[in-house]
Amino acid sequence: MLAWPRSQQESEWCRNFLAFRGGPIVEEGAHFLIWTRNSAPIWVVSFYLWSGKTAHFAGASIKANFFPRSFSRAIFTYAFQVKRLEFLFSGGNSLNPASLRMQQYLGFRQLWAGPGLHSNGGDMILTGMARADCKWLSKEKQSNVLPFPEAPTGS
Repeated sequence: MLAWPRSQQESEWCRNFLAFRGGPIVEEGAHFLIWTRNSAPIWVVSFYLWSGKTAHFAGASIKANFFPRSFSRAIFTYAFQVKRLEFLFSGGNSLNPASLRMQQYLGFRQLWAGPGLHSNGGDMILTGMARADCKWLSKEKQSNVLPFPEAPTGS
């Protein structure tokens, strides 16, 4: 089930969870979406580093699972239809192939690789996805998208 933080404390939990699972240090102003099962968080994704019509995307799970299709649709509906972004970028460590497979499954494409630039000597892999290339968007009108709050954060 789709959820988002309802308080600053819940946003902090999302921020700490991403960092704990090896993700980036997510800055203030991030928007989080959460996928739950039996009221327990399974996935957390964030959008941050907002610049014009772009944002950084990061995600982490309790265990290495692929995104449920309905969560994938919700993530990109939020990014591209609700927030009206045109491009998402993400990064990964070549030493974490599960993360890179997840990004590829979602539709991110490799843009650049920096040998040895990630933690533990891994290569920094930068990926991106343009709105026009997103396979998860509904072809329905904007008025038919999920009812997201203006900013699903606790801030």
